[in-house]
Amino acid sequence: MIFCEGEASEPDYINGLKRLPEIHANTSINIEIDPGQGVPLTLVKRAIDRKREVEVDECWCVFDVEWPKNHPNLPQAVRLAAQHEIRLAISIPASSYG
Repeated sequence: MIFCEGEASEPDYINGLKRLPEIHANTSINIEIDPGQGVPLTLVKRAIDRKREVEVDECWCVFDVEWPKNHPNLPQAVRLAAQHEIRLAISIPASSYG
């Protein structure tokens, strides 16, 4: 199960991965997009809730942070994810470092 905040770029990346033969043949990936354009902490909390479901083997949260200062709860989200074995894929565009 993959949770993401964006409706375009993150699902596009993940759908591209799903098309790779080695992933397509062996892995079931479900993408859940936060309807409110959630922040990292919100996504992690949703992943924790869903990870309790029997059919969910692994949870990931995928999000872009344009600049870490834009997400003041990012360190908390990272700690919470680690405590609950939620995996993170965080992109920080190089242009954010100006």
